[in-house]
Amino acid sequence: MNENESNELTEDDVLNIVGSELSDADNYQSGTGTDAETALDFYLGSTPGPAPEGRSSAVSTDVADAIEWIMPQIMKAFVGRGQVVEFAPTGSADEKQADIEAAFVHDIFMNKNNGFVNLYTMVKDALLQRNGVLEIEFVDDPKVATEEYENLTPPELQAVMSSGAGEIEVDEVVETELPTGEVVYAVALTRTVPHAGVEVRCVPPEEFRVNSYHNSIDLSTASFTARTYLATRSELLEAGFDPEKVNRAATGEDGGSERYYRFAAQGEDGGGERGDSSGDRSQEIFEVTRSCMRMDIDGDGIAELVQIITLGGDTPSTLLSVEPLHEIPFVTASTIIMPHKVTGLSIYDRIAPIQVQKTALWRNILDNLYLQNNREKEVVTANVNMDDLLESKPGGIKRVTQAGSIREMEVQPIGQEGYQMLEYLDSVRTGRSGVSPDTAGNALPVGNDTAHGVERVMSAKEELTGLMIRAIAESAIKPAYKIIRDMIVRNRLPAQEFKYKGDWQQVDPSSWGDRSTISVTVGTGAGDDSRKQAALQQVMIKQETIFQAPGQTLVAAPQMYAALDDFCKASGLVGGAEQYFLDPNTEKGQQKAQQSQQQAQMEQQKQEALEQAMAKAQQELAAAEVMKGQAALQSQQVKAESEKIKAQAEFAKLEQKSEIDSLKTQLEASQQLAANARDEAGIQVQVAQMQTNAALKLTELEVNAARDLSQQAADNAKQMDNGGNSE
Repeated sequence: MNENESNELTEDDVLNIVGSELSDADNYQSGTGTDAETALDFYLGSTPGPAPEGRSSAVSTDVADAIEWIMPQIMKAFVGRGQVVEFAPTGSADEKQADIEAAFVHDIFMNKNNGFVNLYTMVKDALLQRNGVLEIEFVDDPKVATEEYENLTPPELQAVMSSGAGEIEVDEVVETELPTGEVVYAVALTRTVPHAGVEVRCVPPEEFRVNSYHNSIDLSTASFTARTYLATRSELLEAGFDPEKVNRAATGEDGGSERYYRFAAQGEDGGGERGDSSGDRSQEIFEVTRSCMRMDIDGDGIAELVQIITLGGDTPSTLLSVEPLHEIPFVTASTIIMPHKVTGLSIYDRIAPIQVQKTALWRNILDNLYLQNNREKEVVTANVNMDDLLESKPGGIKRVTQAGSIREMEVQPIGQEGYQMLEYLDSVRTGRSGVSPDTAGNALPVGNDTAHGVERVMSAKEELTGLMIRAIAESAIKPAYKIIRDMIVRNRLPAQEFKYKGDWQQVDPSSWGDRSTISVTVGTGAGDDSRKQAALQQVMIKQETIFQAPGQTLVAAPQMYAALDDFCKASGLVGGAEQYFLDPNTEKGQQKAQQSQQQAQMEQQKQEALEQAMAKAQQELAAAEVMKGQAALQSQQVKAESEKIKAQAEFAKLEQKSEIDSLKTQLEASQQLAANARDEAGIQVQVAQMQTNAALKLTELEVNAARDLSQQAADNAKQMDNGGNSE
């Protein structure tokens, strides 16, 4: 900052402006004032305070009870069901990228920061002290550590120099030769590990300031916001602030007793003097203020959003830094938002009167019971030993000189009206907070329809809690996610691997484009979990029925997975369906779908091949049956032909026998003639000739008969073989 230019603000100008803004700004929700301290007293049961001596000092704890009944429902909505913020895609091709960005930001908020504790603290601040505040900051603060090693061999030295993350700067290396001739090394080095990321922290209400005329719970448009916190001299120097300014600044500015009221409320020391008596100058305490405001630093007439770090609390005395700022780094949440105000209402605001009234009733009822058990007495002092009356115990003795000198005074007992009043106040508390110690509550059903009456009452109560959840999500969680995303994009967070729905993705925030539309998925409209589960079960049954219908176009795997995911989340399962089912939109899901499709195609091909083989087998079986019939017919024909041939052969045999018999007869006759005419030469020649002819003819007939029979037998055998082969 150049102090010579007349239009440019000097350091004193900046300090005066910041001091003026701090003076005018509200100490958040009355901060450490009466409201915050009283609210904490009500929560701890310290209010309405002690009773007169001898009277009941019982205190109803309705504020604490209501807050503790609400807390589980709110925390379950934000923590038990996974991601609660979605980034709207800019088109169909951007849907997966939008989901990855939302999941990545959610991981930063919940896992890389102490998300559960931050949420828990912020929500309880809102329930008890009207608003809770989160501070979001991008930190690029490399971690520097010194390391020393001794007796390293050359390979070990090389391993040390090449292992681990970050950059290594060698400070000292000492080489030593051992008596064995071996060389070892002692090395001292400094390791610098890059550390960049978003830090989210919950701000104590007493540390936060906002300009008093800001008229919205949205802090992004506030002209002035600030946080005043404590830091040691060492922490300021480590953060890189000017050592000269830090060492010159006055110390001991710790905010006084106001900063430690929450400790004092529970009877604790609170540590308000931390660092003052340690004797270590590095641990001296400073009150640091981080102011975010619009200011014309350069004198061009246009106010820029800047961050100003000062020392001195509400009366700043030292200016440490002035830096440009892209957005207000604070978000605030309120469970009951008041229109046109940054400060909402708390459960304390709603329930404190009930607690006061119930405490008074409790005390009166208990006092009445005490008086009934130990009534006041009317005595004749002259006839009674007064010391005996000062002690009351079962079976005790009261000494009197005359009977009837002691008379108990009548005490009118508190009737049912007192207890009915307690029940009425409990119902009023339930109506104002939306919760009760049991799920059914004490509300009466509507009309004679008990089940539906209770359901209607429960729905109204749940909607009140759901509205609180939605108010927190819209006022704090949604803007916090947007700030985180903008910070990692603007500061070019390095690319890194991120597990998204079971698949590792390479995420590079520096390449992300603009994304301004954000929505939340919790709060009012979610309804009763049991009713939502029942509805989702009906949806899944319908989906299954439709999915199995051939040619349907209403249900696909993504819709079925979405129903399963909603059902798991409504059942309180962290992460939804991801742990139990495979998302069809992920890479693994698509691979599984391809494998299933390929397997289905292979099964279809196998089925078609089987059907073709069966058809072919049936055709071959039919052909075989035809051939079998033909073979049977041929066999019958062959058999008939064989019988015919056999008959013919028998007939031919008979004919041949007859002819043979005839020739034999002729031969015998010729022999007789020969015998009768042996003397005649001619007759002898004739006889010899006839015998020769007869013998030759007989031989020829026998040969032909044998040949015919053999041929017939061969033909029969051949036909029989052909018939068997066909069959």
